[in-house]
Amino acid sequence: MMRVAIPLMTLGFTLTAGLVWSASTFAQGSREENSRWYMTLNGGSSALNNVSANLQRPAQPSTTGKLNLGGGALYGGSIGYWINPSVRVEGELAYRSNRVKSSSVVGIDAQQSDADLASLAFMVNGLYDFEGWQSSFARFRPFVGAGVGLAQEIDTDLKVGGVSREFSGDRFAYQLVGGMNWYYRSGWFAGARVKWFDAGSVNLASTAANLGTLKTDYRGLSAELTIGYRF
Repeated sequence: MMRVAIPLMTLGFTLTAGLVWSASTFAQGSREENSRWYMTLNGGSSALNNVSANLQRPAQPSTTGKLNLGGGALYGGSIGYWINPSVRVEGELAYRSNRVKSSSVVGIDAQQSDADLASLAFMVNGLYDFEGWQSSFARFRPFVGAGVGLAQEIDTDLKVGGVSREFSGDRFAYQLVGGMNWYYRSGWFAGARVKWFDAGSVNLASTAANLGTLKTDYRGLSAELTIGYRF
């Protein structure tokens, strides 16, 4: 299973520190209209539906059930470009992971410990920012958008006969996003957004040849906070 080196605590500290710093420097002069490039760090919670799963073992009947999922987290970042004052495009990298609590698929242990369902996604997003409103310290702009890309490594470690086994695969994905950014005059900005991510039905091949393929759904919501900078 892929592990990401940056702990969630570090990301949370970075987001919080960035918000405080940006709020304290808003009076240094506006860059909002002059800076086309931007970059962000994102972090938040991930909620995936309990997913239907089908285990297809070589020379054996397939078995169907569900993977029961718990809470999870998402974190990543993006680099983007303003085409005009309302339209922007960006490339986004996002890692999400949700805990697998139990399974009802025959052939996979019912009780799972230290199991998760995770992905690393590379997405290209198009976003539209509404005019919004200006306050005394920042400009608030709601936005909507959509993206397409590749869930490059959807994988899960599941207990089979008491032994952890990895299943993994890739899949085209799309996402829909909406939220609000507030832009400080210093070039810093912060935001909050909700995202629907959908990779459809995914075939996850096992690293153990006798286990075959696990076919499962992969879609869900995330709620995220953002800290960014225009340059």
